[in-house]
Amino acid sequence: MQLEIRKFLFDVQQACKQTGQFIVNKSLVDFQNDLLLRSAVERQLMIVGEALFQINKIDSSLSDQITSFRQIINF
Repeated sequence: MQLEIRKFLFDVQQACKQTGQFIVNKSLVDFQNDLLLRSAVERQLMIVGEALFQINKIDSSLSDQITSFRQIINF
């Protein structure tokens, strides 16, 4: 696997980890009422989508291995 793809996959992994840390012990109401929390989660989701988009540009065959690939990018 190309080094660049590994870097993007690392970005995905880190963004997912950060998101999990942000929302631990938070309720939906907490999320809805906390602009900073929503913004932080949205930013991490943007990082995931952009990283997957870049991976697809490098090697489109990898998108078949990622569940809901297109939906994640479109989100």
